[in-house]
Amino acid sequence: MSREDRREEANRLAEMLRSPETLRVVRRLQRTGLLSPAVIGRRRQPTAPGEVGPAPGDPHRGPLPISIWQPEERADGRTFVRPQPGLFGDHYASRREIPQAKREGCRRLCFFGESVAAGYLYAPHLTPAEILGQQLGEAWEVVDLARTNETLEGWVRTVEAARQLSPDLLVFFGGNNWNLLETPESSPYLPSVSGRQQLAATLRRGGVPSMVEAAGRQLERKVRRALDRVISVARELGIPFFLLVPEVNLADWEGRQPVHWLPGDGVARWYRWLQEGQERIGDGDGSGAEQLAR
Repeated sequence: MSREDRREEANRLAEMLRSPETLRVVRRLQRTGLLSPAVIGRRRQPTAPGEVGPAPGDPHRGPLPISIWQPEERADGRTFVRPQPGLFGDHYASRREIPQAKREGCRRLCFFGESVAAGYLYAPHLTPAEILGQQLGEAWEVVDLARTNETLEGWVRTVEAARQLSPDLLVFFGGNNWNLLETPESSPYLPSVSGRQQLAATLRRGGVPSMVEAAGRQLERKVRRALDRVISVARELGIPFFLLVPEVNLADWEGRQPVHWLPGDGVARWYRWLQEGQERIGDGDGSGAEQLAR
């Protein structure tokens, strides 16, 4: 079919889909999966939304990259080599080479994590892995595999590939990114039609609280799957695994956004009271501000 023929067919189809009733039929076909990519012949995604995918091969069958460190065979053994960072840097630790063989008498700790663990805003001049290595001394080698914008899927794959380093300890320092990066299916900005439809159906059934609950359940399932895979690696190697969650202090955190969907003119009243309260505090009228807050 020529380009012009396709354009003409597309225009006719658009005309047919203009009616609200036809659109409702198409949406129901999408929700039931009858118009999904798998049905029209496109390749299925390897995992369902919110799941962690399968391991990228078996490290015991041959060398695999460890994150961005590529395996390279040398006369003295295999070494994993980091590509040069771009002009504006990248998300990874600055260590250039990681020998597969450990130093004699030295134990190896593989350190994973997100922006905090990677030393965001301080790296490469100062990183948690570097400080940890200094504290542990010569008896330990700390391999920094943390990266900014880390995801559960990326972390699991890096852990599985890091088996090639024969670690004695696995440490993951993170969790900050989970609510941000691990539940895109619960975002109205997700470019997936089915994701938006599921989100809309959840919203209709139970409002905003049901959306929050659904995202929480989805995240919990994904975290459990990821942890199960990492724990299985630790058991296979017979080594400990430590999960460290950054401390969070919200005691002095101030949010300026109102609750979603306050009824009636609730949002406008919220902002009006906020402004009046700030003005009273500025005038030294603490009791008046307290009255507004109630």
